[in-house]
Amino acid sequence: MEDLLHLRNVKGKLDTMFTIIVYNYKKEEFLNYLDKQLEIINKMKDAFKKKLINDRIYDFKLNVESSAPDMINFIYLVGDDLHKYELSKKEIKILTEYKIRTLYYEYDEIFHIDYIDKLFNDFTFYKVAELDKKCLTFYDMNSTKIKKINSESVNNQNELAEMSSNYDLVHGNSTLLKNFTCNKIFFNKRLNPDEIIIEIEKIIINKNHKKLEDLLDNMLNPKYDNKIFMGGIETKKYTEISLIKTLFIHESIHKRFLKHFSEFINFEIIEIKKLTSGDISEKLLHDYDKCVGELYYSI
Repeated sequence: MEDLLHLRNVKGKLDTMFTIIVYNYKKEEFLNYLDKQLEIINKMKDAFKKKLINDRIYDFKLNVESSAPDMINFIYLVGDDLHKYELSKKEIKILTEYKIRTLYYEYDEIFHIDYIDKLFNDFTFYKVAELDKKCLTFYDMNSTKIKKINSESVNNQNELAEMSSNYDLVHGNSTLLKNFTCNKIFFNKRLNPDEIIIEIEKIIINKNHKKLEDLLDNMLNPKYDNKIFMGGIETKKYTEISLIKTLFIHESIHKRFLKHFSEFINFEIIEIKKLTSGDISEKLLHDYDKCVGELYYSI
């Protein structure tokens, strides 16, 4: 799969890069699906785009006809070239366990490599509690996967507060959520998965902001004497000599830093994103040249 992950920055024209994940899918049914896609493509008004996509999907269909097994378990990236990867038993088990749809078919100007990477490699889950009247259902969830853990009945707000104390977010439709107070994020409405991910992302951003604030608060602490550094020049220097313990980096240069210094990175990197105007991310951007970090030891 590493070969596919290296295609993260490959770009195409006019939303003609297809990311397809197929598992436990009969070859005949997949070919029928591609026939239907070709019918849809032939109704497009843009003649240039229609020919480009039609030729691409038609050639892909021929490849599937000639080389795919009767039961398909593959990732296909269909662009100027065709890239394919046969899913392992472990990867199929992941897709099955989390009830991922058996056919993921999306197109864009890039391949959806981030989705593939997170789908198979991200197992950091956030705990979500959903309340429907008096039934509280618990889930493990991240940006690509969701799994129901269990359900329990709840009779009052004290029980709700106790049951949801170990969860990151509570939402749902229930009179118990009216005038409810707790130290967790909660919503007196049912959120869809995309909305939950957005709220979880805010939780993560806030936690990262707090970590950076805690480090900056220790700048005058003798225990941190000569261990805290800031700025791009210092970051480059300490990265290349492997002295960094933790690096806080502004979102504007995060991906570029990961790509450029990939061979040197053996430390924790925390991306700092903007949440509200004037927050710690702006201070990092304007006052600290986008980088603040802690060294393993004083120098």
